[in-house]
Amino acid sequence: MPRLKGRSYTDEQLLQFYNTHYRGVFRGELSKLNKSLYTRLSRKKLLKNIPTIYDKRDPLEVYHSEFSGLTRGKLAQKKKQLYSKLLRHNLLNRVPTLHRQGNALEIYNAEYQGVTRGKLPKWLYSRLNRKGLLNLIPVRYRSRAYSPNFKDLENIPETE
Repeated sequence: MPRLKGRSYTDEQLLQFYNTHYRGVFRGELSKLNKSLYTRLSRKKLLKNIPTIYDKRDPLEVYHSEFSGLTRGKLAQKKKQLYSKLLRHNLLNRVPTLHRQGNALEIYNAEYQGVTRGKLPKWLYSRLNRKGLLNLIPVRYRSRAYSPNFKDLENIPETE
């Protein structure tokens, strides 16, 4: 790819160089192909003359055609721009989230039996807390003296 030589170029010369060698190349691609030209155009505030890729399609249409079935979290990881655009246009509520169906206590008993509160996934802990069921979930013992496996049950130290 051709490069700029020398230091002083007028605005017209820079744009002419772009049109001669990089016509039709978008800004992001230009910054990769010729960083020097991109920087000079940026410093002289001439980037407005260089086209950008702008997806004019409806973001929800793009989601359904190319990413249908992805949850919000996976979409944010895979295509951050689309996720941000959906968020800006208040359309994120139409993208599904990963929800587990069923009673929180049933899910706990089926998949997490015996797991303490601190080791539960956040979504399950929150759901149990909202339903007022956390008192049914075991907590981690802080001291050996209060553990059910502690052998000397007659000599448990008293707390004040």
